[in-house]
Amino acid sequence: MSKQPDRSTQPKLGLACITSTEEVRHGTITRERLSQFSCSEQERVLRELYRANIERLNRALDFCAANGLRLYRLTSGLFPFADDRAGEDVLASFSDELRRARHLACARLAACSHIERAILF
Repeated sequence: MSKQPDRSTQPKLGLACITSTEEVRHGTITRERLSQFSCSEQERVLRELYRANIERLNRALDFCAANGLRLYRLTSGLFPFADDRAGEDVLASFSDELRRARHLACARLAACSHIERAILF
């Protein structure tokens, strides 16, 4: 007679992967490419990029919830240039959308971030 596995001891899995489709892959832009635009155009480009990345973040959170994943690792590159004058105000304008995403994430799972292109020892 086979014994059923104890579900309480099974690992809790999360989503921390390299995506191969556009469904949850976040967009980005290089400094060189962004600098080719005027200041007002830079703001427009970043606004479109941030909006698309928030939509992808919400899809990733929905995917995790639908598949019983309790952890989602966010990329630190989700909002390129948010620490720069070019993106700081643009990101601030999305505070309501980000607050809603945070509440969804907190209600469903744990979220963490990782550093891009770093080797940790």
